[in-house]
Formats: sequence, structure tokens, C-alpha cells
Amino acid sequence: MTTTAATSSRPAVPSFTPGLVTSLQAVEAYPAVSLLMSTTPAPKMLAADVARLAGVGVFVSAAFCTVVRLPVPVSDRVVIDPTFATRDLVLALHRTPRHVVLALSPHEAPGRPQQGRPHPSALTAPV
Repeated sequence: MTTTAATSSRPAVPSFTPGLVTSLQAVEAYPAVSLLMSTTPAPKMLAADVARLAGVGVFVSAAFCTVVRLPVPVSDRVVIDPTFATRDLVLALHRTPRHVVLALSPHEAPGRPQQGRPHPSALTAPV
């Protein structure tokens, strides 16, 4: 059985990544048990923990076992099937925030129009 474990007495929870979802989707073994549940933040949790933890997924089969922190709430359910229930995980991957890239140049200062280029305030982009 493949398990995720740390050197301490508590098992490590793997990061929620596309690779983890792919690993779960590759498992085909009956029974593959998927336990998906939303979480309710405890009164004494740190704000960062509350923002990071919206749901939990527990995935167990004869050959694989892992717990996944989900960044989105899920419908509470148990699924017993030849494959793990990964639809919520795939949706969560598509809901991860997009990144904004800021490009800086020593040759172009904000507020200083370049010859032949419009002033940056004249440029608008949909958000």
C-alpha cells in the first residue's frame, strides 16, 4: 500500500497539485473509496488556515491512501467505485486564482510616455 507519511507521528498532507490529481485519476482498483467533505473553521484557527482549508478529501484503495486539503467547498459524500471521485479536484484546479505579472524596465518609468507609445493610463484592459 502506498501511503503519504512524514517523519513525525502525524502523516503529511500532500500539496494540492495537478500531479496529485493525475495520480488519483490513475488508480483503478475496486474498491476505491473517496470521502469528500466540507469543513467548518474552528473558532481558534489562524486566518491563513481558514482561507486555505475549505474541504477535505480522503482517498483509500488497496494500493493507495492519501488525504487532500481542498481549496474549495465540496458536497459531502462517500463514493465507492473502481476509480476515485476526482471531479471536485479537477474543478478546484480550474478555480485557482490567475497570476498577474508585473514587468519592470529601467528604461521606461511609470507616468513617463515613451515616443510613439500611449501613456499607461490611456491603456485599459478588462478585468
